[in-house]
Amino acid sequence: MSSVEQRVACLELNKVQPVVVGVSTGVDSMVLLHALKQQNIAVVAVYVNHHKRPLQIPTELALLERVCGDYGFEYRIFDLPEMGAGKNFHDFAHQFRYQSFVRVAQEMQAQAILTAHHADDQVETVLMRLVRGTSPRGLAGIRPVSHFDGVKVLRPFISLTKKQVITYAAENMVEFVEDESNASEDYLRNRLRHNVVPQLMGENEQSYAHVQRLLDMVATQNRYVDKLVARCIDEVVVFSEHQMSLSRERFLLVDEDLQGLVMAELLRRYTGSDAAAEKTDLVLNWLRNGIKPNAVFYIAQNTSIIREYDIIKFAYPLVITPLNKVQLNAGMQFIDNIKIVLDNESHTEEMTGYFIEKSMVVFPLYIRAFLRGDRIQMAHGGSKKVSRIFIDKKVPQSERLQVPIIVDSQGQILIVGEYAVADSVKKHNFIGACPLYMEQVNK
Repeated sequence: MSSVEQRVACLELNKVQPVVVGVSTGVDSMVLLHALKQQNIAVVAVYVNHHKRPLQIPTELALLERVCGDYGFEYRIFDLPEMGAGKNFHDFAHQFRYQSFVRVAQEMQAQAILTAHHADDQVETVLMRLVRGTSPRGLAGIRPVSHFDGVKVLRPFISLTKKQVITYAAENMVEFVEDESNASEDYLRNRLRHNVVPQLMGENEQSYAHVQRLLDMVATQNRYVDKLVARCIDEVVVFSEHQMSLSRERFLLVDEDLQGLVMAELLRRYTGSDAAAEKTDLVLNWLRNGIKPNAVFYIAQNTSIIREYDIIKFAYPLVITPLNKVQLNAGMQFIDNIKIVLDNESHTEEMTGYFIEKSMVVFPLYIRAFLRGDRIQMAHGGSKKVSRIFIDKKVPQSERLQVPIIVDSQGQILIVGEYAVADSVKKHNFIGACPLYMEQVNK
């Protein structure tokens, strides 16, 4: 049994469920189809038309149809949709290919997806990532086994060289179509393939094995680090529907090296991109040394990290709608998510009671949002800026426009949410008082 067929046999695939194979009709994927046929494995081949080689595509499709017919394999063809502006073509195409593989795998209840990546692909990929900049996660290279959207992806040829694959094709008369773009020096991968990899790997016949061994070690260390990071995130990060948040004080107690790894992972999750992780050091410096209790760190358009005293929030900016000014009438009213009962006893025990001295205010009363310059006459004499009250009570800036401000007809501020009351308002009932009960509810 050849080394190619041995790699397929080692997968121990069952002969009942099919496998989905990504096929370009190049030598690698056509050799994989041939080797699977020798093992009598049921196959569904998936070909994605990228519309980059219009003269070559008919030849590729004809070969796919003929070979699958000869082998008794099913096949599916997908057309790459038009790419939106600002996207990277290779990333877009890669994502679509794997989504297509998964779609067929789920439809056919396949046991796995197989691709024909080999050792030369591995070396080229790692070199490309080094040139463009990468992380330890990227240095792990192409993994022999991975998952995409919950479906297992196997790469049986990852330890075989391109030369071994081509030799198998020649010995077994495997037909394939050579991608004409492989000869172009316009692509970084091709320049590395033609000019760097042969010289590098030619220095030692064990170079491929050494590279793979190193990548396996990196992958093992990455898995261990990922567990540490995940455990730390579970301990310090709070997740809600629209945001992640953490306590700055608690986060800064974490080991400094682990802080960087955790922050890089949070930035990846927040933005969905590895690129944001490059700002890890800047974000950490902002967290460690920033002196403003309320501040914003802008990562990219529409994404920022917000500091509100001790709380650090990773949240997409929300459009904060301030409370509208609404007149309060006797009885019960719902204003946004605030329940108010004025001059009426139909309140519940959960509601906070305020008792307003009628002789000191001008009715009707109103509820509104905080305005810049607001001041309240305090019970102990003198007035105080409402903004100062918010600072003293550590009310986050994002919540200040939602704090209910109760005023009379002359604009005199009587109540600032749960944070302050004027000298005309008491927390206990008395003769000549107008009772007002208030509660925040999820209406």
